Amino acid sequence: MSNHTTKNEIEFIKNLGKHNLHNENYSGPKDKKTLLKGYLKGIEKREKWGEIDKEEVMAFVLRN
Repeated sequence: MSNHTTKNEIEFIKNLGKHNLHNENYSGPKDKKTLLKGYLKGIEKREKWGEIDKEEVMAFVLRN
């Protein structure tokens, strides 16, 4: 089981798009709105949530 928590997942979401700002080889979306839409599509397929509260994470994404 992973030690990845709800807090860790929310921090990951907060930082979406920041990791690739200075990577000239990155060709994917850079704007936060597009990245959050992709994240929401991805979590539909996620089966293992471990210590992550799915509802809290989804609510956070929808507020941002």
